[in-house]
Amino acid sequence: QKTKTKYERGRLEYLTTYRSTISFLTYIAILAVDFHIFPRKFAKTEEYGYGLMDLGAASFVICGGFVSRFARTNTPASSNSSSSSTIMLLIKQMKKTLPLIIMGFIRLASNKGLEYQEHVSEYGVHWNFFFTLTVVTIASSLWRRKISSMKLWVIKDTMIPILMLVVYQFVLNHYGLQKYIEDGSRYCSKEQHRNGIVKYLYEYKLCQYLCNFFAANREGILGCIGYTCLFVISEVIAKLCIWSSLQNDTTTNESTEEKKIENEKKYGHLVGTKLFTASFILWCILFFLEYILHIPTSRRSTNATFVVWALA
Repeated sequence: QKTKTKYERGRLEYLTTYRSTISFLTYIAILAVDFHIFPRKFAKTEEYGYGLMDLGAASFVICGGFVSRFARTNTPASSNSSSSSTIMLLIKQMKKTLPLIIMGFIRLASNKGLEYQEHVSEYGVHWNFFFTLTVVTIASSLWRRKISSMKLWVIKDTMIPILMLVVYQFVLNHYGLQKYIEDGSRYCSKEQHRNGIVKYLYEYKLCQYLCNFFAANREGILGCIGYTCLFVISEVIAKLCIWSSLQNDTTTNESTEEKKIENEKKYGHLVGTKLFTASFILWCILFFLEYILHIPTSRRSTNATFVVWALA
C-alpha cells in the first residue's frame, strides 16, 4: 500500500491552533483598542518600539507563509502555468486576490464615510492591510515564478529575501528613507522638484496624482517590501522546520497504533528542535540589530529589525 505523509492523512493540529489563536486575539484587540480599559502599552507603536498589536499584521503574513503551497510541497503556486507569460500570471493572481481588493475598498469607504478614527501613520491616508496582503500575494507569486527554475532552492530562497532586507535597511538608514517615512509631507509640490527629470514629469497630471498617492500612503506601500520578505522567509522556515520532516514519516494505514504513536513523538521532537533552533538564531540576530547596530524596531517602515522580531 502506498505510504502517506502526515499532511496527506490529516491536518497539523498545532498549526491550526496557532492560526486560529492569532485570528481570535486579533479580533479581540481590534475591538478592545477603542476602549479606555485596553492597556495602551499593547496598542500599535507610532514610530519605534514593541507593541502587542504590531504582531497582528505580521503574524497573519507569517501564517500565510507557513501553509503556502511552496512551503508544503516545494512547488510554487504558479508552477501549473509555467508556460504562460508573466502577464497571464499577474492577471491570475489579481483574480485570486480580488476578495482582498474588494475588502480593502470597503474598509476605505467605510472609514471615510463614517469618519471613523484612523491613524494615517499606520498605513497611510488611503492604504490598509488588505491592500498590503494583495501586494504580498502577487509579489511572492512573481518571486517564485522568477526563481523556480534555479537550483539550490535553500540558498536562493534564504539569501535573496535576506539580501533584499539588507538593501532596504541600508536605504532606510543612509538615504533618508526612514526619516521621510516618519516626517515627510503627505503631498508633493512642484517646489520640491525644482531640478532634474522629476520637474518635467511633474508637469503631467498623472505624475502629480501618483506622487501625491505615494506620499500619502508611503508607510503602506514601502511596508510591502518588508512584508514580502517576511512572507518568503516564513515559507523557508516552515519548509525546513515543519513540512520537510513529514517526508520521513512512512506510517501507513496498516501500521500498528504503537508505531503511529512512536512516529508522532519522533516528528514532534524533530519539529520542536528545529523551531527552537530557528527561534534562537532569530533572537540572536535581533539582539545584534538592536543593541550592536542600534537599529530600532519600526512598524511604520517594516524594517529588518521588525521582520526579525516578528519571526522570532
